[in-house]
Amino acid sequence: MQVWSDSRAVEDYKNLLAGKAPADTTDCASVIIGAGKVGTALADMGLGDDVVLRRGDAIPAEITDGEGNARSSFPIYVAVRERDLEAVLKACPDDKRADLVFLQGGCVEPLLKRYGACSKDQTQAVLWWTFEAGSARPIDGEVSLGLDSFGEPKVAGQTSVCGKWAGALKGRLARGGLPCETMFYNDWRRVMFERLIFQSAFNLVGALHGYPTVGYVARYYTQEVDDLIYELGRSLRSTIAVTMLLGIEERLMTYAQEMEDKTPTTMDPEDFEWRNGFFYRHVTTPARRAKFPDPCEQHSLYLEYGRDNGLLTIPELDS
Repeated sequence: MQVWSDSRAVEDYKNLLAGKAPADTTDCASVIIGAGKVGTALADMGLGDDVVLRRGDAIPAEITDGEGNARSSFPIYVAVRERDLEAVLKACPDDKRADLVFLQGGCVEPLLKRYGACSKDQTQAVLWWTFEAGSARPIDGEVSLGLDSFGEPKVAGQTSVCGKWAGALKGRLARGGLPCETMFYNDWRRVMFERLIFQSAFNLVGALHGYPTVGYVARYYTQEVDDLIYELGRSLRSTIAVTMLLGIEERLMTYAQEMEDKTPTTMDPEDFEWRNGFFYRHVTTPARRAKFPDPCEQHSLYLEYGRDNGLLTIPELDS
């Protein structure tokens, strides 16, 4: 499927011109699944009437807000690791699935599609946050890059949300002093893949060279990571008809330099499926099976070099 033959590429633009913006929502009593750093931060920014669930707890049909009113419609913030997400999807009642708000850091799109939870109305967020050691207070990662040629501000690391409960999440984060941009789904999807490219490129280069933070990678291996960013972004256009916005290399390099020592590089085997594994499983593997050139050749070579030299432990590469 090519970009120019896919009407979805311009669907949001047509809706904007037609005034078909999604209905706005406001923050309210919510359900939060997960009591880790993200779930705790969301609860702290709420109004004190949220229901916080552990993994495996049943999602209630109704909750009561701070004024004693029963609510049957409310956001359900899913603040669990990617590896735990499928259990939440399986346990969610069908009539509550549209209220799920996905906050995962990696690309969970293939999993959500299997459960019918990836429509343009589903609420999904990219949180460009970091947490200092020992602190549950998120640090926003938005970085200013000055003005573009039209005099509009350019930013990197912009927390973004789309879907039914986008306004509710934006309002909650604003209460906590954290910026958030609401978007149409297709625009948000580009931001999600930009975050994925950041994770995949900087963490892989950092792991192979033994550099502990994304700031070190940006400073000492600029061209290497820049080439990876370009390759991964280009592969999306040719395989799933997603074209990354111009300037992605500048945005990600600036973000990495700004984060400096706040964001360590890591290649956790349990997170591989949701980060570099997306490109290896959904781009490289189908191309190789079809006897086509690998659109992510450098990325694949780096992964296999790391495996062969004992720098990476990724069972999927051996299958």
